[in-house]
Amino acid sequence: MNTYPDKRFNLPIPGQSTERSTDQRSDPLLLTKNQTPANPKGRAADVATVTRFEFVDDIDGKPLDVDDVNVVQWAWLGVEYEFETSTANLDRIENGRLPVSTLLAKSRRTGGRKKSPSHSSASKPAATAGSADTKAIREWAQQNGYEVSDRGRIPAGIVEAFTSAH
Repeated sequence: MNTYPDKRFNLPIPGQSTERSTDQRSDPLLLTKNQTPANPKGRAADVATVTRFEFVDDIDGKPLDVDDVNVVQWAWLGVEYEFETSTANLDRIENGRLPVSTLLAKSRRTGGRKKSPSHSSASKPAATAGSADTKAIREWAQQNGYEVSDRGRIPAGIVEAFTSAH
């Protein structure tokens, strides 16, 4: 196949034989993704990108006008939700004509955790003594014959004895 002097394009000369080669690199009709006659190595070309946003009502699925978008953030049992809706559907929600089950099904979860029922435990152990009290407990314990180190944890029995004595 005869080609133009510029070998980058490998295009046939008009009016000449157009035999097809099975060699992909030399046949412009067998180009792969991103390959064009002007870009035979397939490097990504610089192209303009346009991003278009379209708002859709999360409650009924209908397209929304940009001026009619209402973002609603709400919480149910400690879980936070969010959805976008129209003013008409917002009125239905505010007037109680839309059940909570529908809102839960149509909303996106955005945070929080479901609160589990709280169970009261028996009694919690007493809090440990603060750093200000530890010095007083150590002095009292040493004066009353208890063996206690100068540093570290004070045994619970000594703390209880100190608490009952005061």
